[in-house]
Amino acid sequence: MGQDAFMEPFGRTRGILQCKIYLLLLGSLCFAPLACEMWLRVFTAFLFFSAGACLGLKVTVPSHTIHGIRGQALYLPVHYGFHTPASDIQIIWLFERLHTMPKYLLGSVNKSVVPDLEFQHKFTMMPPNASLLINPLQFADEGNYIVKVNIQGNGTLSASQKIQVTVDDPVTKPVVQTQPSSGVVEYVGNMTLTCLVEGGTRLGYQWLKNRRPVHTSSTNSFSPQNNTLRIAPVTKEDIGNYSCLVKNPVSEMESDIITPTIY
Repeated sequence: MGQDAFMEPFGRTRGILQCKIYLLLLGSLCFAPLACEMWLRVFTAFLFFSAGACLGLKVTVPSHTIHGIRGQALYLPVHYGFHTPASDIQIIWLFERLHTMPKYLLGSVNKSVVPDLEFQHKFTMMPPNASLLINPLQFADEGNYIVKVNIQGNGTLSASQKIQVTVDDPVTKPVVQTQPSSGVVEYVGNMTLTCLVEGGTRLGYQWLKNRRPVHTSSTNSFSPQNNTLRIAPVTKEDIGNYSCLVKNPVSEMESDIITPTIY
């Protein structure tokens, strides 16, 4: 069974066939009680670590951290599979923040969705697909999303996964200001470059000279946020094309190149 379809007989048959092969191999190796016991332990461990080899349920997500943009839709993909007859498939989505109890968002049994009325217009799921759509995404939606899948058949199988969601505004184009703007005399003056950004969250700054990163040195120093580069004193080796690259989890932008005047 996959997230986008109902029963997959071939997959189930393949899983059962694998189990039969393992059991036949086990039987052929049980020529003595001691050897049988040893191989039984080996095969038991192997079956536990072979995802879906027999009658297990496995829930997977492509990534455990997904970065979203505020105001846009965000899709949380989930895949699950099992190799056992199922009469009911239940999917549950929960949301939690740090130091808070998980909150129910919506769930489903087979194709029937049961939303929380508070969130029914924000979260969407189309079972048996277990993936979740959040639309629109807001800063308050940042946190952990927990998906749990229950399979009812010959007993109940359960498995779950957790996805961390972060929410950011994209970076706007940065502007570099130079002080002093009129130029600097070699070995006498100092120069300060400041990177200004109007929009964006969780910003990270990197200074470039001639397209290569600028590092701390005896003359180069940075502000704690890295948005200011100070060169003291200035030398002819500092002549070049400078720019500021600003990044966050959802975007990056680079300023126009400036070429400070050094006499």
